[in-house]
Amino acid sequence: MELQKNMALGDARHRRQVRDLFFDIRQGLADCVFAFAAQSGLPRQDTLRLIDYLSKVKPGDSDGQGVVQKTTLTLVMALMYAIDFSAISKVSMTCHEFTTNGLAMIAFLLSAVR
Repeated sequence: MELQKNMALGDARHRRQVRDLFFDIRQGLADCVFAFAAQSGLPRQDTLRLIDYLSKVKPGDSDGQGVVQKTTLTLVMALMYAIDFSAISKVSMTCHEFTTNGLAMIAFLLSAVR
């Protein structure tokens, strides 16, 4: 990193403080998205943006242990609030139909987004 090379971030303790602050900000923003989704739902466009973002996140992006980060889990839960799963009860599919028509089911669920 250029900042680290030029000592703009200082010693290891200071770098950790900056990193912790960054993660706290990320978690705070994820908590805001979650609270908004839980209270009033997300508009369709925002839900699709959230799906797009989550599709690019890999488990353990920063810790290297393959564990889902708290921020990512919070956003997944926000997505669960944003999707109206009551629409599933309107669909009567057998397991075979679901596996053969999985993409149709996913499209149907996305159309049920608030």
